[in-house]
Amino acid sequence: MLKNLKIFTFDNFIKTVIVFAIMFLFEKAFNISVFEPLRLTLDDVEITDNAFSSIIERSTISADTNITLINSENISNRDLAALIAIIEQCAPKGIGIEKIINKDFSDPIGDIELTQIINHNKNIIINKILTNFNREHNYFNGYIVSDSDIVGATSTGHGNFYFDENKQFITLRTCLPIVHSKDNIDTAFSVKLAMLLNPEAAKKLLSRKLSRETINWKGTDKFLTENYKNIIAGDFDKNIFSNKLVLLGISKKVDAEAPSDEYALKDLYFTPLQKNSGVSWPDMYGLQVHANIISMIIEGNYFNQMPRWLFYLLPILVCYCNMVLFGFICDKFRDWYELSSIFIFVLESILLLFIMYYCFLIYLFELKVTGAIFACALSLMIFEAYTFSIKPIIFHGLKKINKGEKL
Repeated sequence: MLKNLKIFTFDNFIKTVIVFAIMFLFEKAFNISVFEPLRLTLDDVEITDNAFSSIIERSTISADTNITLINSENISNRDLAALIAIIEQCAPKGIGIEKIINKDFSDPIGDIELTQIINHNKNIIINKILTNFNREHNYFNGYIVSDSDIVGATSTGHGNFYFDENKQFITLRTCLPIVHSKDNIDTAFSVKLAMLLNPEAAKKLLSRKLSRETINWKGTDKFLTENYKNIIAGDFDKNIFSNKLVLLGISKKVDAEAPSDEYALKDLYFTPLQKNSGVSWPDMYGLQVHANIISMIIEGNYFNQMPRWLFYLLPILVCYCNMVLFGFICDKFRDWYELSSIFIFVLESILLLFIMYYCFLIYLFELKVTGAIFACALSLMIFEAYTFSIKPIIFHGLKKINKGEKL
């Protein structure tokens, strides 16, 4: 029976070409401004998001005791200096300061103390924000940095998670290990901190040479967390700092309502860990995102991205095989065609989704199957349109032309 399969035929080729022509036109149509709200919504849909929020058991994710988060929201320069001095006495591997440090004109003594403590320590990394992304040339034109009179030549790392996307409308799934600015190449804040803890692990990340890395999320509850006021008051265990990376910034549970502090609101992000996609506010602060990225780097748990050639080849193979299979069923089992074709589409979609989740969860491989499922659905419609309408109409017209009749 398999000998009757018509695999390499002109009809199968034409039907496949029609499917991808429609997919191409569909993509171009979505770039029209009138469809922008719908396009932004669909662009932010990632089927594997619920793997982090629902499928993976939170209890199976190990805590990372190499990183300590200090909630230093609204900390003054004087208190920041005191906090760093206390942490340094406990011999940490490194300190990361997410806050953009500016002068406090109401407390110049506090500025002097902070200047002295920062410039005295060589294992401090300070965050900076790159701005004004030039999409045409693929680099950032500007930046926001801490006051140089205070931080001096202290090492910095960029804290950007996006190029020019609006974080209010999309879910944060990737990080940017290295980006280009107008003057130089900037390494990420999280990568520089990882270098202090495990240089070889950080080099492994950079050797992958990816502009974006998918974040392997642990969450916010897998890291040691403390409030800076408790530390300054002496109410803490020194072991939470010894031989660890200490990150200073906003690290607390996200409330259901918007934070009153403007910076805190800007520092919030939507992540795949959010179980209810319709909630009003994002679910993670930037410092917590950095902790997740550092943990991924140290553990080396990277997601491998789908090669571009496979991204295009998979939908083509699915579509062409469907055309062959539908043609065979239509020729040999015509009465069963409608039911069989729908069953095949449903079965293929379920199978593709299963393989995608299996690769994602077991092998940390991002298999993109949305295009293949879309091609599968279109193949069903195009096969019927071509076989039962387009081809008969064309043949009928050609017969009339051959006989010299009018169309």
